[in-house]
Amino acid sequence: MVTMSQELLPPREQTIGFARPLLWVALTLAAVGAVLATVLAVNALTEPDELAVGSPADTSYGSFTVTRAATTFVPATQGPPTMAKMMGTVGTDQLQVWVRVVNEDDADGVRYGPQQMMLLTGGPGGITEHPIQGSNLEPGVLPMSASVDGQVWFDLEGIDPERDHWLEYAAPDGSVLRIPLPEGAVADPAAHGHGEDH
Repeated sequence: MVTMSQELLPPREQTIGFARPLLWVALTLAAVGAVLATVLAVNALTEPDELAVGSPADTSYGSFTVTRAATTFVPATQGPPTMAKMMGTVGTDQLQVWVRVVNEDDADGVRYGPQQMMLLTGGPGGITEHPIQGSNLEPGVLPMSASVDGQVWFDLEGIDPERDHWLEYAAPDGSVLRIPLPEGAVADPAAHGHGEDH
C-alpha cells in the first residue's frame, strides 16, 4: 500500500497567499490606467491644438492674441456732400481685427507693427493674401513685461465671405501664426443693403 506524504502537497494557505499579491498588482495597474486616461481626456478638452480668437498664441517672447474680429460699415466722408452720404448709407465694409502683443521674456524689447499682419482667405482655389488697409497700431518696440493693444482693418470689397479666413501674424522671432477667424466675422456686404451714392 502506497502512502503519500502530506508535506508534498502545497498547503491551501500558501496558494491563496501567492495569488493575493498578483490580484493587488492587477487592481493597482487598472486604477493607474483609469486615472491616466481621465487626465488625458481632460487635457484634450481644455488644450485644443487649433488657435482661436480670444486664445493667446505662444511666441518665444510672450504671446499674440486676436481678441475680436467683426465686419463694420464705414460711411464715406470724402468728396462733395450728397444726400446718401449725409444719411450714412454710402461707404465701405471693413473687417476690423483687434489684436494684443505681450512681451514677457525679451529684455531687448519686441518690435511690433501693422506690417506684420495680413488677412488670408482660403478655398478650393488656394490661399489669397490681403494687405491691411489701415491700423491704429503705430510701429514700435515693446519693452519686457508690457503689452500693447491695437486694431487693423481690411477692405472687404471682392472678398468672398463664404471662404475660410485667417489673420496671419509674422512674429519678430521668425514664427508665423495663422489665427482662424470665426464664421460670420467676414459678413456679406450685400446683406447690409447700403445705398449707392447719388
